[in-house]
Amino acid sequence: MFPSATGGLTGCVSNWLLGYNQPTAEQYDAMRKLLNSKNGGDYLRREYEDLRRPFNLTKNQQWGDVWRFAIARNRVHPAQKPVAMMEQVVAVSSRRDDTVLEPFGGSFTTAIACIRTGRRFIGIEIDPTYFEIARKRIEAELEQGRLFV
Repeated sequence: MFPSATGGLTGCVSNWLLGYNQPTAEQYDAMRKLLNSKNGGDYLRREYEDLRRPFNLTKNQQWGDVWRFAIARNRVHPAQKPVAMMEQVVAVSSRRDDTVLEPFGGSFTTAIACIRTGRRFIGIEIDPTYFEIARKRIEAELEQGRLFV
């Protein structure tokens, strides 16, 4: 479907295989039509937009190889991340009303970020001490209420 001048894989296909990028909506639709026309196939049933992982950066958000977020001195967990950093991660990698899973919740900073950005959250923490701290943090955050615009 996407041959190169020499008959081998084109750059777009080899990049897909290496995970560097993804097909465009037009390329996906072409593959879908071709596959589904063969042998009464029912392949690539999902719509293109449902497959894409969101990455919703704006020009006002910092992003790149180096992030500059202040680490709080009064953190409650040794691996605790700044809420602002986790808000950015959650906002650019999920859609509003998505559910975010964090299997090692710690103090559940990701849960706070999810509350602030309109996502649902599932968190797991094995340590009862950190779980109790996290429960209190989440309750306090929920008490504030949120207005999403």
